[in-house]
Amino acid sequence: MNPFLVVVACGLSFCLPTADGAAVANASDFVVQAELVEALQGGPLIVKVTLLYQGDEARKVDQSAIRSNLGLEVPEGWDFVPRARGVSGPIRVVRTIAKGDRWTQTVFLHHQYANIASGKATLKVRWTLIAADGKPLIAPAAATLNIDIPAATKERVRDLCKRLEAKLDGDRGEEVVREVIDYIRYTKHAGLAPVAWRLIESPAGVYSIDDFLKMVYDATEKKGAVNRRLVKLARDPDYPQMGELFWYWRRQRVDVSAEEMAPLLQSKNLWTKALTYASFGDRCGKEWTEQFLHDFREAHAPIPVALFKRLVAGLDDNDYAAREKAMRELRQYGARGKVQYLEAIERAPAPEAKRRMELLLGDIPQDVPPIARTTFWLVRNAEDVPGRTLLHMLAEGQTDSWATREAKARLAEEGKE
Repeated sequence: MNPFLVVVACGLSFCLPTADGAAVANASDFVVQAELVEALQGGPLIVKVTLLYQGDEARKVDQSAIRSNLGLEVPEGWDFVPRARGVSGPIRVVRTIAKGDRWTQTVFLHHQYANIASGKATLKVRWTLIAADGKPLIAPAAATLNIDIPAATKERVRDLCKRLEAKLDGDRGEEVVREVIDYIRYTKHAGLAPVAWRLIESPAGVYSIDDFLKMVYDATEKKGAVNRRLVKLARDPDYPQMGELFWYWRRQRVDVSAEEMAPLLQSKNLWTKALTYASFGDRCGKEWTEQFLHDFREAHAPIPVALFKRLVAGLDDNDYAAREKAMRELRQYGARGKVQYLEAIERAPAPEAKRRMELLLGDIPQDVPPIARTTFWLVRNAEDVPGRTLLHMLAEGQTDSWATREAKARLAEEGKE
């Protein structure tokens, strides 16, 4: 593909006066170049835009993170799709552009436009700069790019898929993964599903998999196979995109059969079960739900008082085997005994009992498991019966629990709204 490139330097050389009499840069000081990187019907459609500054005087330019310096004119029939854009770092950055400097931006047009048709098309790209003081407008420069967008045949999509998979096979640095994501995001080619699966199953860095989940479901009529493959991921408590996966199932009301859901219902991880209940509460079955809610409430409650007293007394038993047995039983309760240990230690117990309770406190993980944070995030955003049930259960838990503190704070916020 050899697109014809026209470079326009807004050829008139003139200065535009501003309200305070200052002058803007000559338009002829700037040259914009546009180069086609990738084109396919429906996307990806990627253009590399370069701004060359030829002026003698260096200039300070406002680079705002909340707006783009690039403006596009595209063919009729392409539908602009407004999308929320996350911003990290400073909202506003002042940069200096000096003679000979080249600034480059890569534009993923398929992120901004739908219905990108095959055939000949003309794109016009304008690069507008704002002076650092926010007053004088530096005259824009523009480039016109004439391209021929190939039809998205199975062969072309398959070729693109192979190239993107090859990128993932090599250097899997964050920059490479981000490039692959930008290539396929917002495209709807079923033939790119293998790339989507790679990004879903082997996430590197932090990125959303929502579009890729939609892609793998849309790519086949055999939804059951997709469900089983995703359920396998969801069973792993360390899967980093757990929250987004369950949220997608919940939001889209994905039809997951009892057989496909069984591995989740049988999980030994209580947080996994909580996510399952919050997402598929009406499909979990009465008996399973009753048992889960009992276990969940119990897991966030302190150790029963009578049992705790008996086991703490056992920590100072004359028989070593009895002391070890009491220690093992208490350890099984994990963080549930944290507040009780601290209160018992304040009451000056026998030295051996105190020593062992301090050891038990040291065994309690200080960090909150990511899956616990994921569950709370989903529950706090849920407004149905399963979500509200879990939120209130967490709020009723032991006072020193992270989840209990967060649940109480959430309910307090709701009370003020």
